[in-house]
Amino acid sequence: MGAAIDTSSAHTYGSALNSFIEFCRLHHFPIDPTAEILSFYVVFISNLISHIYVTFAAVCWSPAPFKDVNDCEVRLYVENIRYLEITFGAQSPPLPPSPSHDDLLFLSQLLTGFRALLRLGELTTPDNPKLRNPRKYTKRTSASAGTTSYEYWLPAHKADTLFEGNRVIVTDADALLHFHSYLKSRDQLHPLNPYLWLRANGHVPTRAWFIKRLRHLFPQR
Repeated sequence: MGAAIDTSSAHTYGSALNSFIEFCRLHHFPIDPTAEILSFYVVFISNLISHIYVTFAAVCWSPAPFKDVNDCEVRLYVENIRYLEITFGAQSPPLPPSPSHDDLLFLSQLLTGFRALLRLGELTTPDNPKLRNPRKYTKRTSASAGTTSYEYWLPAHKADTLFEGNRVIVTDADALLHFHSYLKSRDQLHPLNPYLWLRANGHVPTRAWFIKRLRHLFPQR
């Protein structure tokens, strides 16, 4: 049988067989192993999937072939290793990173403004610091969120002729979901800040900040 093997194949088989023998010596396994030991060897060289088949061919070619080479348990290990290799190479792309706090803020403001028909000035503060009035900022204590809706108190503004303010109530499911996510992040980052709409840095979002993110989401053509 050995004479019928090509010289190059015999050399390859010899190297593979030596690898298996070295594995047995390294782990103090008998040279005539059981199916369990052969399975251990499959896992040991799992990063070289093609080498597994060469080694098993070498074991079969050796003068004293091992009867357990074709054992179903060994073949199962080999097939599992091959499956892992295939699925690893064909895996889906990595998941996108989790949204940042500012992402949650923007989405919540966008959906709230759309569903409640709010002006941009009712969600943000002016870009010019001289025009900012903290009394017009929405307070966190005025906000509440349930299972079907959320609401908060909008302080008086220039369009409010009676200076009474308005109760904003939103029942949209998507807006509610994003508001819950934002509120959780906001309370974790700024539990002592009195204002509802806050960026990660603790500042009330400005008009320019919101417009910049809106243009990033809907670029001008």
